[in-house]
Amino acid sequence: MLVRNRASRYHLVTQAIRAAAPRNPRVAIHASERVLFYEYLLRDFGREIRETGQDPEVIREWKWAR
Repeated sequence: MLVRNRASRYHLVTQAIRAAAPRNPRVAIHASERVLFYEYLLRDFGREIRETGQDPEVIREWKWAR
């Protein structure tokens, strides 16, 4: 349950954006837009988890590229 434990790659990227935005003007320009996009995805994933009892396939089946 990566999404419910707040340990998915989407959580990681939102944390990275929030940490980088105050220090990097290029990141700051689009920070709120990107964070909202990922939070919206996570909300949808949360709904799917409540319906099925497991992370969505896009989360479960994801692997790091080699």
